[in-house]
Amino acid sequence: MYLKGQLLKVCFSLINSKSFSKNNFFIYKGYKSQPTSVAAQPVGFEAAKKAAEERIVNLRTQHTSSIPQNQVIISVENFVYEATPASWYDSGYLLLDDPLSGIKLDIYTQSTPIPKVCVNQLKFETPSDYPLEKTGFSNTLGQAMSQHLKVNHDEWHQAWIGIDRKKLIYQASFALANLYKSKLNR
Repeated sequence: MYLKGQLLKVCFSLINSKSFSKNNFFIYKGYKSQPTSVAAQPVGFEAAKKAAEERIVNLRTQHTSSIPQNQVIISVENFVYEATPASWYDSGYLLLDDPLSGIKLDIYTQSTPIPKVCVNQLKFETPSDYPLEKTGFSNTLGQAMSQHLKVNHDEWHQAWIGIDRKKLIYQASFALANLYKSKLNR
């Protein structure tokens, strides 16, 4: 989570706006926040949005002493989706919540195709009685891809498509920062 926080800080700093120049504007440290009503590996856009929203709510309620209620929070949630029959993709969903300005913005990272064998593994490993089955799989794509590619779970993007997850999030967060700046300037 810390890496994501640093990436987002850099992107927002690059916007070069007075409103972004104050150091106290950014959360430098990422906070862990796990959704409880969404599967470990969300499937679909709706599940990703629900998980990201729940992460923000959890942060606002569980970290009241360290996160001011009016603090801008950005949640990052990776999810998988089936674009066409037998064509599955991984994408990241970024959700910005600024309660002080009443601004909520979202954006997606570039999608990454994932091999059907990994999707089948996730389906197979998700028990039929998994309580969150309607929102996704019980294991993460990172786990399946790391086994498939023989790399660490956080290195599979680089090994599979030659672009690491950090760069995918960076591109989306830079666009999100520009959208946010535009909304603030209206």
